[in-house]
Amino acid sequence: MAKTYKKGGGGDTMATFQKQMMSAVTSVAQESQGNAAHGQGVAGWDLMSEDVFGGKKKGGKKMARDADSSDFFTSHGSGEPGEDPDREEGEDEDWELDDDDALERMRLARLEQMKAQHKETQELKAKGHGEYTEIEESQFLKEVTSSNKVVCHFYHKDFESCKTFDDRLRTLAKKFVRTKFIYIDSDKAPFFVGKLGIRILPCLVCFENGVATDRLIGTMELGNCEDFSAALLALRLAEKGCLDYEGNGDDLD
Repeated sequence: MAKTYKKGGGGDTMATFQKQMMSAVTSVAQESQGNAAHGQGVAGWDLMSEDVFGGKKKGGKKMARDADSSDFFTSHGSGEPGEDPDREEGEDEDWELDDDDALERMRLARLEQMKAQHKETQELKAKGHGEYTEIEESQFLKEVTSSNKVVCHFYHKDFESCKTFDDRLRTLAKKFVRTKFIYIDSDKAPFFVGKLGIRILPCLVCFENGVATDRLIGTMELGNCEDFSAALLALRLAEKGCLDYEGNGDDLD
């Protein structure tokens, strides 16, 4: 004989069975999704629950739907709770004027930078920068110690390669004003030729704050070519820290 489902010792109707099943399902859903009454999710799977889109009111106060999140309808799309992403310019506001003020500050900052660069250039030119200048032995120490970076060309008047260096260095002197470019006749500067141990000409000696830091001898680092470019020479001197050049040796721009 088939057994019937009984609740509390009485009744075996299908309606009672269905009611108990629905109660069990709702209970499981509540446990898995959290208890809405405590701000931990919606009440089971009942879309008719009054807190599906917000917390239940308790003591007149609406409780959060999720304790770990802000209200969707007050924060979505704005980045700040309660902020209106479509807010229009107020009567006391002038957004266009604010943009103009920012541009003006940028313009003034650029102008100050240009003034500072111009002042620096004028001060450097007063020290002989911007020109390729020949000096005598008696001037040597003053010239190499009065500027931060100096390139001195020791030349011989009868060497064609020295004349090529003269031409390229004259170009670099005008382009790289922060470095001073000078040249001296090696026959007329025997003391410093011996002091610096110069044996091969042409020879470029790089100075930084009066100290000889590096040198470029002949055209060995210029492809052993007598017709090297000013850009290639700039690249080699930049590698030695004599000037600021960010090119690749193809051009000076």
